[in-house]
Order: sequence, then C-alpha cells, then structure tokens
Amino acid sequence: MITEAFEELNTAMEELLTASEELKVTRAAVEKERQRYQDLFEFAPDGYLVTDINGTIQEANYVAATLLGVQQKYLVGKPLILFIAQQDRQSFNYQINNLQEILNWEIHLQPRRGKPFPANVKASVVYDLEEKHLGWRWLLCNISERKQAEEMLYRAYSELEIRVAERTAELVKANQKLLNEITERKRVESQLLHLAFHDTLTGLANRVAFMNRLKHAINYSKRHSDYLYAVLFIDLDRFKVINDSLGHLNGDQLLLAIASRLEICVRSIDTAARLGGDEFTILLEGIQDVSDAIKVAERIQKELALPFELDGQEVFITASIGIALSSTVDYQHPEELLRDADTAMYRAKVLGRARYELFNSDMYADALARLQLETDLRRAIEREEFRVYYQPIVSLTSTARRK
Repeated sequence: MITEAFEELNTAMEELLTASEELKVTRAAVEKERQRYQDLFEFAPDGYLVTDINGTIQEANYVAATLLGVQQKYLVGKPLILFIAQQDRQSFNYQINNLQEILNWEIHLQPRRGKPFPANVKASVVYDLEEKHLGWRWLLCNISERKQAEEMLYRAYSELEIRVAERTAELVKANQKLLNEITERKRVESQLLHLAFHDTLTGLANRVAFMNRLKHAINYSKRHSDYLYAVLFIDLDRFKVINDSLGHLNGDQLLLAIASRLEICVRSIDTAARLGGDEFTILLEGIQDVSDAIKVAERIQKELALPFELDGQEVFITASIGIALSSTVDYQHPEELLRDADTAMYRAKVLGRARYELFNSDMYADALARLQLETDLRRAIEREEFRVYYQPIVSLTSTARRK
C-alpha cells in the first residue's frame, strides 16, 4: 500500500511538474501576446484610449496623449469629456449612455492647450467574460489636414463652377451675338436679294427678275411643245401730265396703286414687273390660247378705268398694251419677246391709245422699215443727198384771163 501510494504521489508530482511547465509556456505566450498588444497600442499611428463606463481614461497611447496635449502619464484618470469640444459634448454623452458602437463619427477634440480640431472617432464597447459592460475603446484620428484638403477642394470646385458658369455665360453671350450676327446677315442678304430682283417703289419684280423668269419660260417651252405663254407690255397714257401737274410724289403713289391693280389681274403663277418709269410687263405662263392673254389685257383696262384718288383728287388713267404670244415666232431670247410686245404696244399708241394690240410679223417688218427709213434719211442729210426742186404754182383761171 505504501508503495502504491508512493507511486501515485510520484505520478502526481510528475503531472504537477508538467502542468507547471505548461503554465510557464502559457504565461510566456500570454506575456508575448500582451507585449505585442502593448506595442501595437503604444505605436499605433492613431490615438488609442480605453475608458471605463463613465468615460474616465484607463489607458492611452503616445499619439492620444499628443493629440490631447497632455503627457501620457497624466492623461490616465482624466474624464475623456474634458477633451471634447463644448459643441460636441452633448452628442458624446448621448453616445456613451446608449452603449452604441460608433463608426466614423466626426467630433471636435479640445486639446489641453490649443484650438479644437476635427477628428474621426471609432468606439467599441468592452465586455468581460460574463458580458458585463466594462468600458470603451476609442480610436482617434486627426482629420484636420483632410478637412483642409476637402475645404480647398470644395473652394476649388466652387471656383471652378463659378468659372464654368462665367465661361458658359460668355459662350452663351458669344453664341447669342453670333446668332444675332447670322440673323442680321441673313436679313441683310434677304433684303439685298429682294432689292436685286424687285422694284424698290412698287415691290413688283424688276427687269432682272422678269427677264430671268421669261428665259425660264422659253427654255421650258423648248422641252414641252404644247406649252404656251405670252408677254404683255403696258405703258401708261399721259402719265407725264399727271406727274407734272400733281408732282412726282403723287405720281409715285399712282404707280403704287396701279401695281396693286395689276397684281389683282394675274394669277399666282404669272409675273408682274415694273421695268421703269411708267412701263410695266406681265408674263402669263401656261395659257391655253391667245384669248387668255386678251382676257387679261381687257381685265387690266377695266381695272385702270376705275378712278384713282390722289391727295383728295380723283385721277383717271389709261394704258396702251402690247401682247406678244410665244407661238408667233420661234423665240430664242427674252429680249426678243420684250421687243415684240413693245412694238405691239407702240402700235396701240399710234392707233389711239387706251387699247391693246397683238404682235404680228407685219409689225416687225414695218418697224424695221421705219427704222431703215429714219437711218437712210439721217445718212442722206449727212451726205447732202437731198436736192430742192422748185415747181411753180400756176392758176389756170388767172393765166387764161391774162391771155
């Protein structure tokens, strides 16, 4: 029995020694881990604090002491709220009283000496093995530089926005100016184009526009053999008398009124123009036969027969009209049609005015003959080809009586 007890005692001693060795190893490991934690705690790049449940500082690393402006050994035992800026203390009390984990909480810390500065705070609750609340762990990070950078970035962004807004306003203003210039240029171009092809007094087409339109009609008729058109040449009768008696201003008003009445007499596809002075022309396109041109001439005569009121005075005017039909001659140029219509108008004046005449080839031959005669007479005077013959006038009665 003694031997057995001794053996049991020896076994217990060996187990105790083994447990003692294991305990030493465990203590060494714990000490190593504690030292590792202490190193991490001391040399952490941010401020690290441990407080009890009332917020009294239990531990603080070097960075925390530096941030709060107190030596590390004097920081322990101080309430953390002493180092919280006045405007954030109410929020601080609320957080620790509600046992809430805090992540990325921005708060202003108040160092012992110096001005408050913004800090990013993280806090976690510390429990013992029985889940009893023991206190808080605090991680403090000075974000003054970040705040300054953010402020500078914000100012730069604001300045950039202002510059963008100013530049945008300048661009809008420049675009508006450019748009106004383009609009004005187009208006001037349109006005110049209108002036280039319209009579400045009456607003009717001018000679250039009329000849262009007439040329188009000639070319179109060459491609379409059944296409018929006519030119009316209108010259006012005794217009000079009205101009001389009532003045040029009233004469212009009369021309305006006549232009309005001419536009009433034609279709939208036709062209009414003022060549100058008291001469007007009309291009009738796509007519069926000569009767259509005659109807327009008669309508014009009827409209012009109505009185005009100028400066409170009634005025009557008539017109001589010459008509040239496209089927009369194989016309090649606009000037030829205008010439023949003018010839027919001249014939209407010779025959008494206030009427119309249709052009025919005889009129052209007569005009050529008259022109040739005038030319020959002028040349004969220059060459002294005239001779004067005297023929006595004899009275047969008196002569017989004397005999």
